[in-house]
Amino acid sequence: MDFLGGSNGYIVLKAFHVLAAVAWVGGGLTQNVLATRLKSSGESGLMSRFARESEWIGTHVYLPSSLVLLGLGIWMVATSAWNFTDLWIIIGILGMLSTVITGSVFLGPTAKKIGEAIAARGPDDPQVIAGIERLLTIGRVDLAVLLIVVVDMVAKPVL
Repeated sequence: MDFLGGSNGYIVLKAFHVLAAVAWVGGGLTQNVLATRLKSSGESGLMSRFARESEWIGTHVYLPSSLVLLGLGIWMVATSAWNFTDLWIIIGILGMLSTVITGSVFLGPTAKKIGEAIAARGPDDPQVIAGIERLLTIGRVDLAVLLIVVVDMVAKPVL
């Protein structure tokens, strides 16, 4: 019996696919809430450290989770009755790709720069404050896209 070709194999792939989604989406939600709380605390050292840690988490947790998620999703579609032209799969792939690009091109590098700017100029610098606001706003939009993808994967809309 082909372990990953049968129904048991699909269940295993789906389980790891969902676990990767939980790590990525759950982590993103937690990070958004934590960033908002730390920003309002007024403790500059915490925000600086958070920005540096966010960059690390992005490259060491979120990016690998997103790639595992995408890879397993593609594998499941390729070995099932689903089709890459199904609306819910197209929405899911486009949403995931947009958040991977946003995270790797903007969120991660910007968090790193903000951490460095806080260390160099302090948390009250107008550019630092503007950077944090921009980062939080785009992070929230990115999280909303991820949540839409989760709903899409569960609901599987069709035309």
